[in-house]
Amino acid sequence: MVPVRLRLRNFMCYREVPELDFTGMHVACLCGPNGNGKSALIDAMTWALWGKARASSDDELVRLGSTEMEVDFEFLVEGRLFRVIRKRTKSTPRRRGQSSLQLLVAENGEFRDISANTIAATERKLVADVLRMDYQTFINSALLLQGRADEFTTKPPGERKEVLGKILGLSRYDLLEERAREISREKDREKDRLESALAELEAELSHKEEYEQELSRVKQRLAETQASLERLEKRLEELREQKKQLDLKRQELVTLEQRLKQDEEELKLQEEEIRKYEEKINQEESIIAQGEEIEEKYAELVALKKQNEELNQCLAKLARLNEERAPLENQIARAEAELKAEQRQLEERLKELAARGAERKILESELEQARLGLEKTLSRERELGEKREREKELFGWISQLNLQNKSLEADVKSLQDKIALLSREEGTRCPLCESEIGEEGRRKILQKYRLEQQEKQEHYRSNRSELENLVREHEKLRREIASLESQIARDKEVWQRKRATLESKLAEAQQAAKEVEQVRKRLFELEEKLRNEDFAHRERERRSLILSQIQSLAYDQERHRLIQERIAPLEGYEERYQRLKEARKQIEEEREALKKATTAAERWRGLLETESRRQELLRQELVILPEVEAKLVEAERNHQLLLNLHQKEAEHLGAARQKLDRCALLERERAEKAKHLHQIAEEKGIYDELALAFGKKGIQALIIDYICPEIEEEANWLLGRMTDGRLGLKLETQRETRKGEKVETLEIKIWDELGMRNYDLYSGGEAFRINLALRLALSKLLARRAGARLPTLIIDEGFGTQDGSGRERLVDAIKSIEEDFDKILVITHIEELKEAFPVCLEVTKNEEGSQVRIMRA
Repeated sequence: MVPVRLRLRNFMCYREVPELDFTGMHVACLCGPNGNGKSALIDAMTWALWGKARASSDDELVRLGSTEMEVDFEFLVEGRLFRVIRKRTKSTPRRRGQSSLQLLVAENGEFRDISANTIAATERKLVADVLRMDYQTFINSALLLQGRADEFTTKPPGERKEVLGKILGLSRYDLLEERAREISREKDREKDRLESALAELEAELSHKEEYEQELSRVKQRLAETQASLERLEKRLEELREQKKQLDLKRQELVTLEQRLKQDEEELKLQEEEIRKYEEKINQEESIIAQGEEIEEKYAELVALKKQNEELNQCLAKLARLNEERAPLENQIARAEAELKAEQRQLEERLKELAARGAERKILESELEQARLGLEKTLSRERELGEKREREKELFGWISQLNLQNKSLEADVKSLQDKIALLSREEGTRCPLCESEIGEEGRRKILQKYRLEQQEKQEHYRSNRSELENLVREHEKLRREIASLESQIARDKEVWQRKRATLESKLAEAQQAAKEVEQVRKRLFELEEKLRNEDFAHRERERRSLILSQIQSLAYDQERHRLIQERIAPLEGYEERYQRLKEARKQIEEEREALKKATTAAERWRGLLETESRRQELLRQELVILPEVEAKLVEAERNHQLLLNLHQKEAEHLGAARQKLDRCALLERERAEKAKHLHQIAEEKGIYDELALAFGKKGIQALIIDYICPEIEEEANWLLGRMTDGRLGLKLETQRETRKGEKVETLEIKIWDELGMRNYDLYSGGEAFRINLALRLALSKLLARRAGARLPTLIIDEGFGTQDGSGRERLVDAIKSIEEDFDKILVITHIEELKEAFPVCLEVTKNEEGSQVRIMRA
């Protein structure tokens, strides 16, 4: 991965970096004071590619005071240009944070989106198909973090393998070893459980012969019980048949007794019917004897009811006409009231309109004055605008002078520090850069710094004087603007409100003058209608028609009352007349029914006599029933006892067979568990061997032994480039003890012109070159193991811990390997190192956030 362009918005200390272009840079220095945001640029790259940085969560990467951020990063992989755009919206108490990721590839001069459906899928595609390197591999290979270059070499030989294992990511084999040991312990526990289960099975199978003897005894007893049961069931069947026949006769007796009761009831009913028919015939003969009188009174009642009905109809018509006339009267009265009400309203309106028309001239004069006042107020707004423009101009000058003075203060302070350092030191070497300058050179530099300090102080005082004048003018102008704004706002509101009120009143007065004639005309029309009763014409016509209909009815209320009084004593004759008709019609039918009821009663008496004789015969036959029932109960009890005994013996037989079946099942289970026990023992042995293989002395030692020659070869090649072939190294992974035994170690042997020596005997620049060579060799190894090459190297090393010569040697070491990488970025806060690199990315920080400036030599 080679950086090409980086764009930031609200990422950590950066508000906005429109574009940071890395093209044309081979070796570059990323410099600036501590805390300005140098390492944040590397965090932006790793967050865009892998979604990971130094912060524990994405929300911590969002710039303070902002709610969202964005990183847009372009990079090359094997000559192809890719682009990643990652965004994040910060979480709030009411809403979870949201992220987005977009992956693009350059084709034909344009970027094509190749993102997957989800962020996780896009990240997998980016790591597996494009970068071929995960985050941990990157920070352990392409990124040399501060204080990590000598982490491997400064450890004792016994601990170097452990450090190398961490760098190579061999800790996963420790997890595999622990997992293998855990499974082995589980197999031990499972083996114990199986052995215990097998012992229990053997104990239970020892009773098999006893179960077989018990089965034989139970079969013999069951056969004897079966024979006795069959004999008893035959005798029981005979008794049941005899009792069945007797039960049928008893049921017949019960049925016969019930039928006798029903026959007696039927006979009583027939006798009651005969009595009722005789009574009814007597009543009807009495009514028929009064027939002439009933018919005469009924005829008089019918005639009176007819006259009463005619008068009722006449009264109903009269009521309907009165009901229809009442609302008409109300409508006529309501129409007259509405006309009189409208007349009064128009008279009041006429007085009001006349008063409004008289005010029109006064309102027109006042409205003209209000318009002139508003125009004068609006003209003062132009004066306010000019003052505001002047205030903005003064504020810009004040801000510019403040920034200049802050810069001058920092420059003066820096010059004071340099002058103080040059004044204290003696000798011919520069205390700032350690170069040879001589005493005369030191005095010239000191004089130059003092003149520069004097010029900057004079410039500062001049700015300060001008700034005070501008501030006073600015404050005065702000007060004038505030006063003028307040006065204009008040006057404008007063005149606008007054103008609106007057315009409304004038419009009402003009409208009133137009309405006067209309109101007078309408008043005259109303007076004419009321005087001539020219309203509710349809209601008046309908009322006249109803009055003529009422007169034509000629209803006589007194005659109606007399007829109703004559009807009252004759009301009962209508019912008596109906009864007379029914009596004449039904008397013959009831005489015939009386005859039939008498015949039926005779028939029921004969049936009762026959059934009584059958009842007595059945009672004599049922005398032996109690004796038969007693014998049957005894036989059934004996049968149940024998049946229970037979069932118990059958259960004993089933239990005995079940025990033998379980023995067969246990024998199969014993064979399976013995086979499983053998398998568990074999598996435990395999996992014991795996635990040894994954341990420190197994695969991990083999991997380290395998890659040490590769690290040694790569480190020697780099070290030869750094030292012109003067230094080399050898890695030894084992050594012999005094007893002649081999032990695991990792010795670093260094050879030079004088021969082979231990690494611990080297210091200064040589040790640093050895450290850097080994660290770079490890980085390249990690990259190759991940399936990617290492075209970019980022060094975030502690240059401040080196003296002047050490820094020179470090720069020389970096330049000696620059042909091995497409791009090298060196991060430092030391100002003097900027000149050692052809390109410098200077990071500064102010109130707006961090900024990056590219400077080329």
